[in-house]
Amino acid sequence: MMQVNMIARIVTVARVTAAAARGAGATVNRLAVSTLCAALLVTFAIPGQAAPGAGATAPAALTNEAALRRLIEERVPGIHIAGITRTPYSGLIEVHTDDNELFYTDEKVSFLFVGAIRDGNDLQRNLTEERLQALTAIQYADLPFEGSFKIVRGTGRRQLAYFSDPTCPYCKQLEKELARLDDVTINVFLYPILSAEAMPKSRAIWCTADRGKSWLNWMINGIAPSAGMCNSDVIDRNLAFGRKIRVNSVPTLVLANGTRLPGMRTVAEISRLIDEAGPRR
Repeated sequence: MMQVNMIARIVTVARVTAAAARGAGATVNRLAVSTLCAALLVTFAIPGQAAPGAGATAPAALTNEAALRRLIEERVPGIHIAGITRTPYSGLIEVHTDDNELFYTDEKVSFLFVGAIRDGNDLQRNLTEERLQALTAIQYADLPFEGSFKIVRGTGRRQLAYFSDPTCPYCKQLEKELARLDDVTINVFLYPILSAEAMPKSRAIWCTADRGKSWLNWMINGIAPSAGMCNSDVIDRNLAFGRKIRVNSVPTLVLANGTRLPGMRTVAEISRLIDEAGPRR
């Protein structure tokens, strides 16, 4: 999955802060170590805390959100915050960035925690992932299907949408998994965001007589589409729509219930999630 890495950004901030402290003659080891450890931690289980749907209080708005937002922006230069809420987990505050990442802090921004909060009663349950899915859910019917083309296998009764870039290596790997799906209609949205070659390649695929065939020939077999001429403004509209709903990485799958699945997935996982999402046509 191609996306901005919040961990790298926070580590960079730790290094800059440490360097500034050295210049002022301050002791920096504790600051650097604590910040880096918080940033690099990947799993955090909170035993005894109620999980959403199990009697927990829903994330709540903060009365001092504007001040906290300014403080975070000072500590993490270049960050773009989409939302800030208080979690039901021991006073942690959730920060949602516009590139659809979550991290946690307190009201004084005395630490930045990047990682997964897991249910202490069921460590397989990733509460951070569940929250992110809720924040990024899309109404499937609202997708601009006129800007996509279909690949139908079997009865096509199961539905899946797919934002992809023809120069994305992970997308090409995913195509091999998708090719093994049965009874599915895949709505492919050309979403060229990774390279200078991505847009002309997308336009060439869009302008072929059989877009699905051209797409698969390129992504799986490496056979480039013939350069054609047509109105391909739809791709620009795909990009505008994707930015609006914050599709910031490819590949990104969207299920019929609006759940989005960024990154590489196995055919078994995709098939199971499609069935869980429903409905079928």
